[in-house]
Amino acid sequence: MYKVTIKIKFLIKLIYRKTIFYADHLYQKLFDIILQKDFSEEVTSCNYKQSKLYEVKTIFKTLNTNHKVFLDVGSGKGAVLFLAKKFDFIKIYGVEIDDCLHSISVSNFKDKKDNRIKLINSDIFKINKKTLDSVNIFYLFNPFPYNETARFVSLVTKSYQRNKREIQIIYTCSKYNFLFTQENIFKEMKEIHFFVSNSPTIIFTNQSGQSYD
Repeated sequence: MYKVTIKIKFLIKLIYRKTIFYADHLYQKLFDIILQKDFSEEVTSCNYKQSKLYEVKTIFKTLNTNHKVFLDVGSGKGAVLFLAKKFDFIKIYGVEIDDCLHSISVSNFKDKKDNRIKLINSDIFKINKKTLDSVNIFYLFNPFPYNETARFVSLVTKSYQRNKREIQIIYTCSKYNFLFTQENIFKEMKEIHFFVSNSPTIIFTNQSGQSYD
């Protein structure tokens, strides 16, 4: 009887997980259809996959975005930026190194004028320091392997040392989360578990005493 109960619970969990997965997929497709844009279609040539939009929206709602500068590292086709503009960020940057994805994002925003949004076709490690040093909230959908993630942490740490300010880093698909706390500047502020994600989203901060648990 015990084994049967375990199997039933596992089956219910599996069905629920699949339901949420397909509901999210439908949501992202509807997002494209309603806006008449191309955000969700995968691009295998550059390993592009869109962030789960309902997760991003949930994350944004946990943060104080008022008068903050936001930067999406590896902004792809701009879907996260489209959500970000619904919040009260004062500036929104999308940095994308791939020329094809950058061109699609430019097309997606061409008839949606918002002076807060700036699309940058560049390597994040090569953008100018003035832009980098203004950012308060960074978003990463696990765009880097190990070495580049460590390099990114160093990049943001040096930026903070040049311009002392509040910084938060949203790290989804958090494979190398331990790298963010090695410099003793950033600490884990919140860990968010979404049912269909295999790893949590972790928000790091350089501010003491911050938690939204």
